[in-house]
Amino acid sequence: YVGFENSVAPGKPVTSSVAHQNHDKPENVVDGWVDISKYWGAIPAPQWWKVDLQKECTIDRIHVFPYWDGVRYYQYTIEVSTDGESWKQVVDDSKNTAPESEKGRLHKFDVTKARYVRVNMLKNSDNPAVHLVEVRVFEAGR
Repeated sequence: YVGFENSVAPGKPVTSSVAHQNHDKPENVVDGWVDISKYWGAIPAPQWWKVDLQKECTIDRIHVFPYWDGVRYYQYTIEVSTDGESWKQVVDDSKNTAPESEKGRLHKFDVTKARYVRVNMLKNSDNPAVHLVEVRVFEAGR
């Protein structure tokens, strides 16, 4: 899991609910690498992070890598949109209490069309900030 893996998200434009702080840039989340030293961070929760896939894709899974230390956990939801206006929730991890790990969390869902993917970071069990190391978005059947 740690290392580079290709998906439809690397290098695509990103935005977030708050300007980046220091080296915690939103672009770090779509560099294709799971590298715990490079992540997006924002404070206080809740905050959102969004990627524009630049074209409509047919997707069926998203692999999320929140920051991990073997103790803390994060709670979040994931929504997708074809137009950036109307959103459909495809993942609800708002009740998660399992500690994060370098394996991240792979979420599978019914095939859906999306141009935009938004991760709504709701809670970090350790402190008021939220952090994403990598988000990978996969096309159905690939």
